[in-house]
Amino acid sequence: MSILVDPIEHASGEQAAQLTDEQAARAAQIVGAAATRDRLDGYELHNIIKSLGAQQPRLAIDFCRARVAHQVADDRERDLYAIMRVDPLPDELRCLVRDAATDDDVRWVLDQIEASDPSNPAHGTLSDLQEWLDDGGTILTERLATWLQSDDDRLRYEAGRLLDHPIDADAFRERARELLRAAPSGDVEDAIISARHPQVWSGTRHRYWRSLRDEFAGWADDCAEDLADVGRAAVAYYERLLEREEEPEEDGDDED
Repeated sequence: MSILVDPIEHASGEQAAQLTDEQAARAAQIVGAAATRDRLDGYELHNIIKSLGAQQPRLAIDFCRARVAHQVADDRERDLYAIMRVDPLPDELRCLVRDAATDDDVRWVLDQIEASDPSNPAHGTLSDLQEWLDDGGTILTERLATWLQSDDDRLRYEAGRLLDHPIDADAFRERARELLRAAPSGDVEDAIISARHPQVWSGTRHRYWRSLRDEFAGWADDCAEDLADVGRAAVAYYERLLEREEEPEEDGDDED
């Protein structure tokens, strides 16, 4: 792909590379071929796809769809080392994919997750796409409610992963409201509370517990009583966590 990156990088300012239709089509073919490789160069892919945006506005989505199709069709037996050598989608493509995706693309990702084999690398690719495309919107929330009510353990597991996406507080609150309306149960309430747990953290967890307690405290006066109940339960839960774990003393420099 470097034969395309050089002229693109030398384009002045933010102006996209000007290619003929034939060159743009060839570039798209090269990007499509890259989708079949185990190792990916996110920097090169980003530069090419972004520069072809005007001529190939769906190229980021086309690349992701081609990668999923290749991984689903690839029936080679892989040991753990070989599986670990398959690169995930480069994070450099996140914004390009979001900008190009339509509602139909979101539905396609969800349908593919339902049908995919969790042991296939395609499942990881689809999970990345699902998180990238999750802005708390209706399509994902409705599918989440369906999965939460499923008798299929795998789909309920996928629901938990979807619910854990780090969407903003307002979007999460509205998602919770819709879930409680569509699939009211104690399990759903517990899942909503635990979904805001940080996946990673540094230093003391107290600041995270306090932040989550304060976030849920804002639900307590909501006009939807079921949402208010979850908010109050979450506040009590995080209060218990704060009491259970002693807060470490903050280091400070003593002044003479």
